[in-house]
Amino acid sequence: MQNTRHVMANLKDDDKMPFGKYKSTSMANVPASYLDWIRRTWTLTPHTQGILGYIQDHRQAIEAELKKETTKTGALLNTNPKTI
Repeated sequence: MQNTRHVMANLKDDDKMPFGKYKSTSMANVPASYLDWIRRTWTLTPHTQGILGYIQDHRQAIEAELKKETTKTGALLNTNPKTI
């Protein structure tokens, strides 16, 4: 019998990051810079769909937080986001 994988629903603020550097951290507490890195580097698969969907759903808040971080550090913000 073949193992069927279900498509993961978008994660919510109270859901835990399922893996990676911030595993078990609620999504609302994962740094915007880390979520932006995921958005720029990860590809959409059934395994990553929930995280990438969360990022898409919270895109404006993440971009606002990145602008605050950029202002604090003086770093340049990537203004050419990859479309999900």
